[in-house]
Amino acid sequence: MGQLCCKKKEILSTEIDSINEIEIKIPSYSSTYDKELIKLEKNYNLLKNINFMDFMYLISIFSMDNVTINDDFSKAPKHYSRNDAFFTQSISIDYFQTFIENKIFKHPGNYTIAGNNEILSSISKEILIEIYKSLLQKLNQAYEKKEKQSITELKKYHIICFGILFCSGLNIKKIKTIYDIFKDPNDNILRKNFELEDFLMGLCLISSYCLIFARHTISKKHQEIETIDKNDLSKMINVAELKDTINLVQIIQVKLFGEDFNKGLNDNEWNNLFKDENGIPFILSTKGIRKQLEINNV
Repeated sequence: MGQLCCKKKEILSTEIDSINEIEIKIPSYSSTYDKELIKLEKNYNLLKNINFMDFMYLISIFSMDNVTINDDFSKAPKHYSRNDAFFTQSISIDYFQTFIENKIFKHPGNYTIAGNNEILSSISKEILIEIYKSLLQKLNQAYEKKEKQSITELKKYHIICFGILFCSGLNIKKIKTIYDIFKDPNDNILRKNFELEDFLMGLCLISSYCLIFARHTISKKHQEIETIDKNDLSKMINVAELKDTINLVQIIQVKLFGEDFNKGLNDNEWNNLFKDENGIPFILSTKGIRKQLEINNV
């Protein structure tokens, strides 16, 4: 009963904070192989029980110095900025696992569930860790193609992708947060930059290749996750190759910044891109991203 009361207060607080922000509804999407990933995205997704702004607060302040400290969500900022120190901090796979165990599982929305269902929490954690591993691998493959230096750990802005795709909460909060952490803080204009491109790569890879990789890997260890038919797996990978992700990120950036990438966006222009079905509302949805990968398969 106490946990339920806490959760209701949290939701109420979120709604009050957003009273002056008009929610943006995004379309419902579907792609061919959603059914193969539904268990990972719903049944074993404990991030869905956490509001996105809570997730942002948890990842922004997370360090090994506060692992065991109870989080006071009343202190969470309402806005974030590219100037925030956490933005480009690295987070190793070991620290990421610690984050899951001590922050995600112990959040009020998950505390009772994770504590009472060992199989659920174990599989959920393994899925997130496998996504981390495959995302790091694929990003480095992309960096190699672009002759950029490889990385051994993800950045915290990569981890924010998990919150965008899997956490609950208002779309407008997610939309505003992406804009705030990637815009130029000096003139409040969003321009093409490496971190934003890297973030978009993260959203697209997690929604497709990384979920497929996690699904395939976890099914070998847990009978609760059935193996994927080899023919279906081949077809799923065909539209989730790195070249497909790179192509989709390029398409998104053209929608944002024009063919020559010289355009800058203010906050209203950014928001409008999520109100238009021909814009980029699909980047908030794993199904939407997979649908776009199918449409734009190369």
